[in-house]
Amino acid sequence: MTPAPFCAGVAEVEITPPMGVELCGYGPYLKRTCDQVLDPLYARALWMQFPEAEAVIIAVDICTVSREIRDAAAALLKERFGLDSGHVMVAASHTHSGPSGQEMIGWGERDAEYLARLPGLLAEAAGRARAAAVPAGAGACRMRINGIGRNREQPQIGPVDPAAQLLAVTRTDGSLLALLYNYGAHGVTRYPFSSRISADWPGLVAARVKAETGAMALFLQGACANVNAHEITFSIEHPDAEQVACDLRTEETARLFCDQALPALSIIRPSPTPLFRAAWKELELPCVPMERPALEQIIARRKAGADRMTLAQLRPFAQRLTSETEEEKAWREDRFAVDSAMRQIELMSRPPYVRKAPVQLLRIGESVLVGWPCEAFVELGIELRQRSPYPLTFLSSFANDTAGYMPTVASFESKGQGNEYGYYPREFTPLVYAHLPYRADVSRILVEETLQMIRAL
Repeated sequence: MTPAPFCAGVAEVEITPPMGVELCGYGPYLKRTCDQVLDPLYARALWMQFPEAEAVIIAVDICTVSREIRDAAAALLKERFGLDSGHVMVAASHTHSGPSGQEMIGWGERDAEYLARLPGLLAEAAGRARAAAVPAGAGACRMRINGIGRNREQPQIGPVDPAAQLLAVTRTDGSLLALLYNYGAHGVTRYPFSSRISADWPGLVAARVKAETGAMALFLQGACANVNAHEITFSIEHPDAEQVACDLRTEETARLFCDQALPALSIIRPSPTPLFRAAWKELELPCVPMERPALEQIIARRKAGADRMTLAQLRPFAQRLTSETEEEKAWREDRFAVDSAMRQIELMSRPPYVRKAPVQLLRIGESVLVGWPCEAFVELGIELRQRSPYPLTFLSSFANDTAGYMPTVASFESKGQGNEYGYYPREFTPLVYAHLPYRADVSRILVEETLQMIRAL
C-alpha cells in the first residue's frame, strides 16, 4: 500500500514537578516552592511525517528550557527513531507558575532530579505521538485577537501584536487532530505571589480547545518580552481576594482567545501534501562586558548583607507572603546583587564576549515556524513577520534554549533620555539570565540573520 504523503500524531505526557520544587519568576530568591497543583503541566508533542523527512514539535508547560534539556531529548529521539536533531523543536510556554529549565541567578532554584527526568519525558511524548500518526492534512491562518495584550514597558504608547497564528492538523475525515497556536503575551496572569503550579492562560486555552474540539493544542509563545496579557494589579494586603481575581482573569483571557480564535479554523483549507523544509544555525550574539570596578564595588558594599543568612535559613515563601521583614527583603536583594556581580566577573574572564544562540526554521506548507531562544520584544516579532516572504511566519520564543531578553535597538537608544524605557530587559535581566549584556545592535543581527535563513528555504 502506498504510504500517505503526510501523516501526523499527537500525544501528551504530564511533567508536573513534585511539591517543593521552586517556581520561576517575579523576584530574587523568593523561595517560592510549589505547594499545590492548580492545573497540571504537560509536554505536548506533534509528530509529522513528510515524504522528505520527519519532524516533531514539543510544547512544554515550563518557564524556560535549556539547551542541555533540548539536546538531551533530541539525542534520545535520534537514538530511538533516527530523527534529525535539527527537526526537533522544544518550545517553553514561559509560565511563571512553573519551574525553570535552566540556571537563573536567584529567579528559581533548579531541581536537578526533576530536570534530569525531563528529557526522557519529552522524548516519551514524541514517541507516543509518532506511534499514533495517521494520514493528515495541514493548513494555517492568521487572525486578530482583541482584548489580550498590554505593553508593559510603554503602557500608554507601546505596541502590542494582536495577531494570532494558527496551524491546524486534520485527519482525512476533516476532524481536528492538533492545533498549534502562536501568540505573544507573558504567562503571568496567575497571582504573582502564588506558590501554586499552573500552565497559566496558555494551559487553559489548551484545555478549552480539547474540551470543545477533542484536539490537542500546542502553544508557541510569541514575542512577549514587553507584553503582558493584561495590566497586572495586586495587593499583598489582600492575598486571598487577589488570588481569586487573578484566577478569574486567567480564565477570561483563555475564553477571549478561544472565542475569537476557534471560529477562524473554518477558513483553513488543510493540504494533504504540505511541503517540508528545515534549517538550523548557531548564532553568536555580541555582548559588552560591564565595568569590573563597578561590579567589585557592588560586591564590597553588599557582601556583608548577603552573608547575614543563607537561603536555607530564609523562611518559606508561604510564611513570608504577608509578613516578610525588611531584613529578609534586604537579604534577598543583597544576595542577588552579590551573586549576579560575581557571575558577571566570571563571564568577563572567558572571551570572546558572545552568547551562542540557535535559530531554527521549520517550513510546513506555505508557513514557516521560527524558533528563537530568547524573550523578544514585540516589535521584533512584527518586523520579522512583515519582512518574511512567507504568507505566515510563526515566531516561537523560548525555543530550544533561553538566551535572555532581546530588546530593540530603540530601547538602547532611549537610555538616559526623557522617554527612557527598557532598563529591565536591557540591563537588569542579563544579571538574572547569567549572560553578559548584549550589544545595542544585537536584535538587528538576530532579525537579519533569521531573514537570510528564511529566504534560503
